[in-house]
Amino acid sequence: MDNYIVCAALRLGDTVIAGPRHFDSVMRSQITAIMKPEDKKSIFAGAEQGFVDKYGDFWNRIDAMVIVLANNQAIDLKRNGSKTELFSEGLY
Repeated sequence: MDNYIVCAALRLGDTVIAGPRHFDSVMRSQITAIMKPEDKKSIFAGAEQGFVDKYGDFWNRIDAMVIVLANNQAIDLKRNGSKTELFSEGLY
């Protein structure tokens, strides 16, 4: 396998938003830019949390962890808090 998880991402339907961490200021600014002014609640509140790889493909937390481990990508398992699901705290 020659893949690499690059950053956190949210997916809602066909729309994927990427940023350093889930719902950080980078992601929130992207969400705000695509929301309609009349939306009082973020349309992304129910979005799937996952990660984007170096090809721009979205992966859920479990599959992203498989990619990280299969490619010996640097990860801090203690900070990650799980051996089966990936969290951005484990990556950086």
